[in-house]
Amino acid sequence: MKWVDQVNKRKNTFVGTADYVSPEVLSDKELGFEIDLWALGIITYQMFTGVPPFRDKTEYLIFKRISEMDYTFPENIPEEA
Repeated sequence: MKWVDQVNKRKNTFVGTADYVSPEVLSDKELGFEIDLWALGIITYQMFTGVPPFRDKTEYLIFKRISEMDYTFPENIPEEA
């Protein structure tokens, strides 16, 4: 196998915090800049609420909530946000 092929081959793991993982990473879809926008959305949500949107007891449960888009959007977040 060529070195370039090894570099381009998708990895089966990721490095980062479970709270910021995008659905694309969890579903093994092709990744693009959208995953950065996802993380920005998570950070923005956390700035307004003080907690990430997909909290749970374990990483597995967090990943499940992300995959199912299981979160609540508080009414006190300004519309401009």
